[in-house]
Amino acid sequence: MKRGRPVNPLVTIRNWIEDARKEIRCAGRASRGQKFINPKTRFEGIGEDAKTLGVNRSHLYLVLTGQRSSQSLKRRYQQLKETA
Repeated sequence: MKRGRPVNPLVTIRNWIEDARKEIRCAGRASRGQKFINPKTRFEGIGEDAKTLGVNRSHLYLVLTGQRSSQSLKRRYQQLKETA
């Protein structure tokens, strides 16, 4: 885009907005090394835990939320979390 003398003052505003958007996009790139943590996550690492326990992630989730009953799976999950 040409950055000469603008004919219209709206062009100056548009250029300012484009520059601000570019700065925002570039600022986001600097922090890409950080892992996004979802604040709604109830059981962190449940997928890996389910794989370790030999069950599906959805089954483990249903047991932990009380929608299914499996005392042995709850006990094994608690033991897994205590050792970790």
